[in-house]
Amino acid sequence: MGGFLGSGKTTAIQQACLLLQKEVRVGVITNDQGVQLVDRAFLQNMEVPRVR
Repeated sequence: MGGFLGSGKTTAIQQACLLLQKEVRVGVITNDQGVQLVDRAFLQNMEVPRVR
């Protein structure tokens, strides 16, 4: 998924991750770049398991 700032990308990821509470399998691939890995920190705060 891609898009401009404010287009809802992070909200879509958040909503998908909420499905984990209902034991629905969800996969999220992030492509963070730069010094601050915003998506990775966001997913860690939501306690989304990380698979490598």
